[in-house]
Amino acid sequence: MNIPFSKYHGAGNDFIIIDNRSDFILLNPSQVAAICNRRLGVGADGVILLERSSLADYRMRIFNADGSEPTMCGNGLRCLVDFIGKLGYVSETILVEVAGRLFTCQIGRGKISVNLGPPRIDHWPLVVETSHGALTVFVLDTGVPHAVIWVDEISEVPLAHLGRELRFHPFFSPHGVNVNVVESKGEQVIALRTYERGVEGETLACGTGAAAAAFVAAQLKGGEAWSVMTKNSLEENVFHPTLSFRFPFFNDTERAIEMVGEARCVFTGHLVTLYN
Repeated sequence: MNIPFSKYHGAGNDFIIIDNRSDFILLNPSQVAAICNRRLGVGADGVILLERSSLADYRMRIFNADGSEPTMCGNGLRCLVDFIGKLGYVSETILVEVAGRLFTCQIGRGKISVNLGPPRIDHWPLVVETSHGALTVFVLDTGVPHAVIWVDEISEVPLAHLGRELRFHPFFSPHGVNVNVVESKGEQVIALRTYERGVEGETLACGTGAAAAAFVAAQLKGGEAWSVMTKNSLEENVFHPTLSFRFPFFNDTERAIEMVGEARCVFTGHLVTLYN
């Protein structure tokens, strides 16, 4: 089997995207994990399938690196929209179905915007006892559940340990939660590090995590727009602006989250085999 794919990243969050509008690919978790393996496969945080939709222009189906299937991925959706544009879709506005929800996306001036809608507030705030002491956590769902924690020195946080502890904390069972640590970097600018469930480790970026962090920042500190800084390397503690967020009114009382950022195709290739 010879399957064309494109390797993308959005703010460092990387994906393998496959056009599956003909419905010829059925992936199981072990195959996804093998493809995402960074030594023995192509390597990525996840696999995205572009599929047909009866509700929207297209459907996005996404798999985490461990083969699990989340309900949303903001960076992945931006990458898919760029992929769709390169297929020849001419409209500036694209409606994409993800796990039954519809997301309005726009392409313009080299960047892609996604309206994530209003978040679901789960706990505002919540105090959680951990091995690192009691932590004040803001928990909200921006497509997937996120816990947001404000810290003084983001580079000093042992995220591999703390993230795993909170991700599997009994309070968030059975599905767990993504963990985001946030540090203020100036007026309406924050730095972000994210531990993602499904990847089970720190990723360079997380779109829905950045959206959750920016929304918390806007609610606590005010401001109509926030910028989020992420890292180019997990080994270096250097942060760069990658995503911006606005909060238009969804209705008379709720604000939606609009994410704006780049999506880049790194390379294209072919999968010559799918592992069992």
